[in-house]
Amino acid sequence: TEGATSILSALLNNTVLTSLNLSDNGISMEIAQTVKEVLEKNTTLKSLTLRYNPIGDKVIEAISESLEVNTTLTSLDLGECAITDSSSRKLAIGLCKNKKIITLDLRKNLLTEVGMEEIARCLDFIYFLDLSNNKLNVLKTSGLAWVVFSERLQKSETIRKLDLQQN
Repeated sequence: TEGATSILSALLNNTVLTSLNLSDNGISMEIAQTVKEVLEKNTTLKSLTLRYNPIGDKVIEAISESLEVNTTLTSLDLGECAITDSSSRKLAIGLCKNKKIITLDLRKNLLTEVGMEEIARCLDFIYFLDLSNNKLNVLKTSGLAWVVFSERLQKSETIRKLDLQQN
């Protein structure tokens, strides 16, 4: 934890790093707070990968808050981070205020139609969205969430790739 916090703290004023991969590092709330600070202050980071960190709702909410003020991040990988429907609303708010993230990977989380409906709010600027291996019940559900998602998808002028496999 101390090593990761030290490295992340060094990135607060770094002006050259554009991509950071922290996959499978057991990110704690303490480290997440430092990631939040980096996202709020660093002006060069374009890609952040947090995949394979079962960070859950509280950490996602902290990171989502930083997305509201970040102006450089364009790619965010939160695959297999144990994101649930309860944090998807906060994530959607952060993403929609950010409007810079064009690649969003949410594969293998715990999202259902409720979470998918929240994320659908961001389809106006996302180019690549991966919702594979969640619990979306693509073929089994015809609820309001899918109507909302379909309407957003139809109106989107940006979406280029949408992955809904194994739902």
